[in-house]
Amino acid sequence: MGVRYIVEGSVRKGGNKVRITAQLIDATEDHHIWSERWDRNLDDIFEVQDEVSSSIAAQVSPAVKGQEQNRVVRKQTKNMNAWDEYLRGLSIFNSNGDYVEVKEHCYKSIELDSKLSDAYILICRCLRNEIFNHEIGKQDRRAANEAEFHEKAKKAFELDPKNPEALIILSLSANIKRDLKQRVELMKKALEINPNHATANFEYGLSITSFGEYEKAKEYILKSVELNPTSINEVFTHSSLMFCNMGLRDFENALDDINKAIEINPDFTGALGFKASLLAHLDRVEEAKDFLAQYQEKRPNVKNISDYEKVAPTIIKEVLIEGLVKAGMPNE
Repeated sequence: MGVRYIVEGSVRKGGNKVRITAQLIDATEDHHIWSERWDRNLDDIFEVQDEVSSSIAAQVSPAVKGQEQNRVVRKQTKNMNAWDEYLRGLSIFNSNGDYVEVKEHCYKSIELDSKLSDAYILICRCLRNEIFNHEIGKQDRRAANEAEFHEKAKKAFELDPKNPEALIILSLSANIKRDLKQRVELMKKALEINPNHATANFEYGLSITSFGEYEKAKEYILKSVELNPTSINEVFTHSSLMFCNMGLRDFENALDDINKAIEINPDFTGALGFKASLLAHLDRVEEAKDFLAQYQEKRPNVKNISDYEKVAPTIIKEVLIEGLVKAGMPNE
């Protein structure tokens, strides 16, 4: 992953006792910088978590240490069961599991501790995918999902206003409401708190595309990939780069972006429409017609441009529609 420092460790539990070990390794020189062991009661596990993170941060960078100390002051729960329910949900989310199941764990977490902002944030992450991903989302529930998103995003921010994750979620809430200036302002605040937060860089880049700042947006999206190299394997990363390149009318690179997205997820039907538009812009009209046919076969509810306007991403809607008209999609 190109990182300099690696943390490794283990947790062993016996009865109400827990042993935690952690060590910090300089990966470039392959030697240990620091190691420690804690034997504590489970009741003290959050204090141990804070000790581990603060000690490691102090070894890596004084700047990180200051930020980590602020996080320790804001620590939110001592309820082990609430934290456990949240972690169960997070594990399912990260393994691309059922969002309904993820949310159930988060709801249980909130029942046990209503002040755990992480659970509200994770619910919003599920809702975002259900709202915008037509492959998994139930569009008849979109209004209800949006209402819950706004409610949970506001609560997460109220509980932890200095958490970049909470600011990101509130920014996405503003985006759904089409308050695009507020979205950008919230993302600026998230970056001020943590300039090296990968998702904050990504979402700030995405937010400024609404104002046509495509070149600058690309820089922030690529910085987010640098900070989190595994994101290069995500469809959304390549789709977002496609938005930027398409906004710049760099159709060759945009086509390369969407081809990578399709390679990662061949079932991404929206990409077929994007590709049809891009091929038409590149005067490869016969190929464009073929992909348009594939897209409309997968999305029978999108028969014409009027239908497509309802589902097209607003960032580059006009450019997409221009290509689809050239590919043969009728106006009505």
